[in-house]
Amino acid sequence: MSEVIIQNKHHNLDRSIVLALERVSQVFRTLLWDNSKQKKLSPIQIQFLVYIAAHSKKYSSVSEIARTFNLTPATVSDAIKSLERKGLVQKIVSRRDGRKFPISLTKAGLSMANNLSNWYDPLMDHIQNFPNETREAVLIFLLQLIESLKKHQLLEEIKTCLSCRYFARQTDSNIEQTSYCLLRKVPLNNSALRLNCPNFNTANV
Repeated sequence: MSEVIIQNKHHNLDRSIVLALERVSQVFRTLLWDNSKQKKLSPIQIQFLVYIAAHSKKYSSVSEIARTFNLTPATVSDAIKSLERKGLVQKIVSRRDGRKFPISLTKAGLSMANNLSNWYDPLMDHIQNFPNETREAVLIFLLQLIESLKKHQLLEEIKTCLSCRYFARQTDSNIEQTSYCLLRKVPLNNSALRLNCPNFNTANV
């Protein structure tokens, strides 16, 4: 009987976490819609502009964007064409492979992306009010959840430190495990772990 009670408690906790994440996502969508109406862009176009601004050409082709946002290439291509017509992005034809078209921002697109980069500030204003230890614990949980979802093919590749080839865990003299960025050659505390790092490189499995 006690095992059943414990299982029910775990189920209720897990369900509450899922519902809480869904509620937060509603705020996320609302902020996106508010900005899209102000800038006369669709929510996905806003996300694409911010994404392209934060990533190298390697990760800014239609196929890479489609993989990141779990959309079809056709859907991404339509949104990119609309952004092209608005003069915000342009395709770069590769001399080595004419079939690949990395997307870059125009001067107007970069200016727009910079203006849009703070669209989630109202949410940030609330997050920063919590203790640092709480925020770090939430970040670790979310990064590990993302990795688990990706492992079970519920998410496409998400560029986190935990799945980067430059990420390492080392044991120091106190037998404590610490994280380390091999590229920048610096230790990483929990708050330094990142999503969408411009230096991300997929780890070999």
